[in-house]
Amino acid sequence: WEWNFRRGEGPQVQESQVVAPALDPEVIARMITAAREGILTAEEAAYLAFATTYGTRREELAGLGHESNIDLHGLTAYIATVKHGRARTHMLPPQIVPILGRHDFSPQSLSHLQTVWYLTEYRSGFNHVPQVGWHSIRRTLATLLLDSLPEVTVSSFLRWKHASSPNMPFRYSAVRFVGFDGSTTRVFGEAQEVDQKVFAVHPFLPLWEGQ
Repeated sequence: WEWNFRRGEGPQVQESQVVAPALDPEVIARMITAAREGILTAEEAAYLAFATTYGTRREELAGLGHESNIDLHGLTAYIATVKHGRARTHMLPPQIVPILGRHDFSPQSLSHLQTVWYLTEYRSGFNHVPQVGWHSIRRTLATLLLDSLPEVTVSSFLRWKHASSPNMPFRYSAVRFVGFDGSTTRVFGEAQEVDQKVFAVHPFLPLWEGQ
């Protein structure tokens, strides 16, 4: 195709034209309340707890069913990220452990996770808006965390592709430690420090207290 623009002259997409909706924090709070009050099923509540804690994409939620991904005894969760981001092990905050323990995770299709989202909206009294889904929680969480934490901390927590990649210290800092039994039982170093910083200012974790 003929390109009629010189370098830097290509048409730009204005920020106002990008459709990337985030959910109002009050909507997310209502969904968490529905989970706490037993209005959501155990499955819906578990995925909501995970998504509101880690800002997981739908594809990442679908992969949580592998046996080693959620360790309720070692209090870790491994997220195999997508979009060339950094897969890593997170700490499991105590606020959501009971919720996760009520659901038996298994690998799911993307369409099933979409159905879970629609049901979560419906039971929470939220009328569906086009293009609103699991990723909308991620956008809200990122926006709120960036008000309190440096971009590099939020980037690591949300498993974004590192801005200065390839960055050798970042790439070689341990993502998982393998023990005698071949599994990860703890979160170390930079990953643990990032999680602790995020959990200290997390906007939604306090809403899961007492489960």
